[in-house]
Amino acid sequence: MFTLMARKNFGLIFQKENKLNIWLVSREYAGIAEAGGVKNVACSLAESLLHLGHKLCVFIPLYGCTDLSHVENFSETWRDSVAFGINGKPTEVFFSRGIFNGVEIIFIRHNSFSEKKAVYTYTFDEQKYNPEHRQGEGHIDNDFLNMLFQKAVVCYSKNCLNDEIPDIVHCQDAPAAMIPVFARFMPAVAGFFSKTKFVVTIHNAGPGYHHEFKNIEEAERFSGLPKKILEKGKNGLCIEPFLLASENACVTTVSPEYANEIILGKTDTAGLSEGFKKKRIEVIGITNGIDFSKYEPSDKNKSLLPFAFDPLKNDL
Repeated sequence: MFTLMARKNFGLIFQKENKLNIWLVSREYAGIAEAGGVKNVACSLAESLLHLGHKLCVFIPLYGCTDLSHVENFSETWRDSVAFGINGKPTEVFFSRGIFNGVEIIFIRHNSFSEKKAVYTYTFDEQKYNPEHRQGEGHIDNDFLNMLFQKAVVCYSKNCLNDEIPDIVHCQDAPAAMIPVFARFMPAVAGFFSKTKFVVTIHNAGPGYHHEFKNIEEAERFSGLPKKILEKGKNGLCIEPFLLASENACVTTVSPEYANEIILGKTDTAGLSEGFKKKRIEVIGITNGIDFSKYEPSDKNKSLLPFAFDPLKNDL
């Protein structure tokens, strides 16, 4: 558990005089693969930390909907592939690399991602091709995709030298919440991450956004982790990635107000609030910043509106 002093000094580690190697892990990223609000936080945070002098590396899947038009120096094949098991079956993953607004982006390449036309849900075109894949519904292989992504990120470390060891790995929302667990307990990578600190940020604690496993058997099958580890994430019958993360990471959320709502059960979390309370887990609320330059209404190229206006000049 993080001490009160650690909580008070949480932001100090990101100040300019401390040059850190930071991995940011997200299923979505503004300008590359977009879905909800996570994309904006991930992108703006990465670029802001880069401008403070830190070394940034972002990990994201390479989807069928990925926009590479503004990615510079794109290398389709980057370093060696990695292999690991999911559901008892061997899986091989490849990597690509590019630079987006100065930030290094590592793309996770696998057919299960490249065939998807949206980040989390099926599209109209996918429904036309397969009526079972109804537009707007979540991918039927979502659990597999999450495990594939997270294991690929931690196994990327097999390609890294010692001077590439991250000081911090920042995991965005439930689809990346088990990365601290894999980093600690997958024997092939545990040594690499032995001194790394992990942060898991909850963007949405509502029903349907936990990406929880129905039971411990399902969690064991997909993750490959032993039951004695998975039991620490038990909440009723379910295994919660956020609860597992809390054993190995600092858990944050997008504002002090939302942290308070989660901890006190003032918002519907489908049992997650009770799980945090039972385990006495502290959720730290850090207000999301806003990069105003990305929302400039006087510039149609940025706002993507058909007209320009400037509220500061009363030009409405």
